[in-house]
Amino acid sequence: MRWLFVILMAALAIVSLPAANAHGDKPHDAPVVTSELEASAIKKPTSSSTPQLTSSQGGEESFVSDTRTVLKNLHPATVHFPIALFLTAAILEFILIIRPAAPLRSTVRALVLGGAVGACIAALFGWIHTGLSFGGNEAMQVHRWLGSGIAIIGGLAAIVCTLEKERLGIFRFLIFGVAILVVIQGYFGAELAHGSNHLFGSH
Repeated sequence: MRWLFVILMAALAIVSLPAANAHGDKPHDAPVVTSELEASAIKKPTSSSTPQLTSSQGGEESFVSDTRTVLKNLHPATVHFPIALFLTAAILEFILIIRPAAPLRSTVRALVLGGAVGACIAALFGWIHTGLSFGGNEAMQVHRWLGSGIAIIGGLAAIVCTLEKERLGIFRFLIFGVAILVVIQGYFGAELAHGSNHLFGSH
């Protein structure tokens, strides 16, 4: 039985030799050259006078382009936060007028602060989206400047609500004004997204 085992091991070694030598030190996908004609065909193309980007330069340009595209497209995603926060703050403030409750005061303050920060971010990305160009149709003009105004008035409301001496009259005027402007701004934003007179389905 020992001699049978030796014969089997020798046969296995002989069979495996061609497979082992077939790979050698060359890459797996390297072309096999069988003649001088094929060798000349495989040669790398000579460099032309046309400048070409290296992989690193192409990667940098692609990264810059992708970053610019992402920043321009972030505006729609950032507008929802100040809308929700400002409107909720206005509703709670209206409830406080009807039924004053101390715990709601701190909640309104937190909502206004968050809305002010969100409005500034949304306005910033809005300007990035359109660029510093002041062109566009009437809806675009109203949407652009109304968004900037909401960020400014919302910021003033946030400042007033954090003052040590409470000025409820001024604060309520600002927060209710912001809430009304947010609703109007939403209409003009939809005009740009869905077409003119979108509420009635006429484009």
